Amino acid sequence: MPKYIVTHLQQLSYPLIPILDDRGVSPEFTGWCPTIWQPTKGAIPYTYNITSGPIHKFHIQGYWEGTRDELSIFMKKASLDPQDGWQYAYPFTVKTSLRRRDGITIDFPATNPEFSLYGNPRNLHVDSNGYVSVSSNFMVEGIDLKAGIVPGRPDDHPWACVGTLEVQVLLGTESLMFFTAEMESYFTGSRPIKFLAYEGIDINLLRFALGPRNGKGDDSSLPYDVAVAKRVFDSGYLYNRVDGQPAFTKGAGSAFLLSKYLMI
Repeated sequence: MPKYIVTHLQQLSYPLIPILDDRGVSPEFTGWCPTIWQPTKGAIPYTYNITSGPIHKFHIQGYWEGTRDELSIFMKKASLDPQDGWQYAYPFTVKTSLRRRDGITIDFPATNPEFSLYGNPRNLHVDSNGYVSVSSNFMVEGIDLKAGIVPGRPDDHPWACVGTLEVQVLLGTESLMFFTAEMESYFTGSRPIKFLAYEGIDINLLRFALGPRNGKGDDSSLPYDVAVAKRVFDSGYLYNRVDGQPAFTKGAGSAFLLSKYLMI
């Protein structure tokens, strides 16, 4: 059986606004179908419109690598016609799960993805070891990330998917591929503050307001405004009771408005 090597994991959605890293720059931003994971880079954070819905589709890019005989046997078993240079078949099953940072694993319903094979193996270059590579993609859809991450949060409240996506592709009962990919996706308000839309939003702000609590308690069942207020209190900031404004202080002259977090 040939080996499948994953090169990209993409999320089929429209990113909302750029994310700034610790250097204050946005390393990558694309208007459609962003690459959210690569083997050499790990998770690539993106923000999305919260109104895009809880059901998500992923595009797995990679290639099969094996001997010419292995690829021929695989194509026959998968009901693929080697005469055709652009082929589709649907005998595959994909099992997907998400392992959260707190160690809890959420299993999603198995799906039957669209599979595509590009190029004719008989026309491809075979290296000195007798191996040939064939590019191929999988489409995985119907994944309800929100139900596994923040099941109790209203649909119009911000949330984040930060964890490890585990994907297994089977042909009948035979496992063809298993890989894991780190994810860091944030689903925020559909109308961000103007300066955020143009200049981008700090990744540390998103992680503070929406990311995993790293052992400090699970607030995924709470409404977003309640959860973020609790995080502010838990972080050590003190409420400014003297002036009575919705600000939190930590030493003289330092303050930030809680309302700014609630508008993410």
